[in-house]
Amino acid sequence: MFTQHPFKTGMERAEVLSNLRGDSNHFNAFNKVKSGRLSETFIKETDPNAVKLILWCLERNPSKRPSASEILESELLPRKIEIEENYLQEALKIITNNQSER
Repeated sequence: MFTQHPFKTGMERAEVLSNLRGDSNHFNAFNKVKSGRLSETFIKETDPNAVKLILWCLERNPSKRPSASEILESELLPRKIEIEENYLQEALKIITNNQSER
C-alpha cells in the first residue's frame, strides 16, 4: 500500500509513536495538546472536537479510552442531521452549477 516509508529513521518513528502514546511525563491530552502529541498544523486545520476525540481514543490508560457507545453518546461526533444537511447542500450546489452551465 505504501511505496515510501513515512519515517526517515527508526528514531523518528520511535519519537512519533511515543508522542502519540503519550509516553512523556508532562502529557495531559486535553490540557497540553501542544506538547508534541499532534502536529501544530493538524491541530490548526482540524475541528477541535475531532482532536479531542482522537486524543481520547489514544489515551495511554486503556480504562480511560472510550467505548463505541461512549463515543456515540458524546458531543464530539457531528449529529447525523448535520452530516445529511451538509451533503444535501453540496448536492444542491452541484446540481445548480451544472444547470447554470447549460
